[in-house]
Amino acid sequence: MFKRWITILVVFLIILVIAANVLLYRGLYSEKLKEIAVSSLESRTGRPVQIQQARLQLFPFYLLLEGLTFSHQSKLSEPLLTVAQVKIAFSPWSLLTEVFVINKISLTDPVVHVVEPSDLSETFLKQLFPVNSSASDSSSGTSETRNRREMHLAIRAVEISNGHLVVSRPDGEPHLELSHLSSLIEPDLLMQTFRITLKTEPIQITDPRWSGSVDHLEAALLLRHDELEVKRLSISSELFSTTLHGMVKMDRPVSMAINLETVASVTLIKQLFDLKRDWTGEARFIGTVTGSYPDLAIK
Repeated sequence: MFKRWITILVVFLIILVIAANVLLYRGLYSEKLKEIAVSSLESRTGRPVQIQQARLQLFPFYLLLEGLTFSHQSKLSEPLLTVAQVKIAFSPWSLLTEVFVINKISLTDPVVHVVEPSDLSETFLKQLFPVNSSASDSSSGTSETRNRREMHLAIRAVEISNGHLVVSRPDGEPHLELSHLSSLIEPDLLMQTFRITLKTEPIQITDPRWSGSVDHLEAALLLRHDELEVKRLSISSELFSTTLHGMVKMDRPVSMAINLETVASVTLIKQLFDLKRDWTGEARFIGTVTGSYPDLAIK
């Protein structure tokens, strides 16, 4: 008799879980989830956010956002970021603790459009993560708000699939374009060091001195609070190939010590430096770039 009741209870729980999954995935509370997600993202990023659809899945637990868009703060025609699908897998049990754990964030078909800074006081990171004025007023918030902010966020991994990056000049003309970008970002437990691997192909470059494409780029990076360690970065195309490693200090001014090895065709060198000599073949350079931007020295 006891075994029979256990079997009935297990069957009931299974049916309940399946029903909850179906109801949530079909859009129950979708509008409320959208409101919560939009409000949270806007408060953290300080920019307008739009979401077409939000759905919650149970067992495994994840939040699915479709049609996510971050707009530029300035009036630009192209949004800063659009993502076809964002899947956030999280641990619901961590909601009972002071650390909310997100196991993995998967971005599918993201498109990032940033504008090349017109002066050195601006950076790409400022476009992506502007200073939120509301955050500076935290001291004036209520005790309830302060208690809500005590929960910390821990992200285990961020995966990007089929990404696209466009860098434009201030006049709106595209300058650099990366396609088919894939990346894995793995923060440490304290969210202070980020191990990054990425690869992309091709890269389209438009420059007054040279316009063309790079076939392949692959990189392994280590990002800390104020420095970027380039473990390895390799770029290859028909006209040149480059491998580099070193350190970039992201203070003001930006300083670096980068070791590089480049093999380039003489045809490309003649085009870059406007040389008129009838040279053929290829050139190899091995050296170190040091100094603070823009006063860099090559040894």
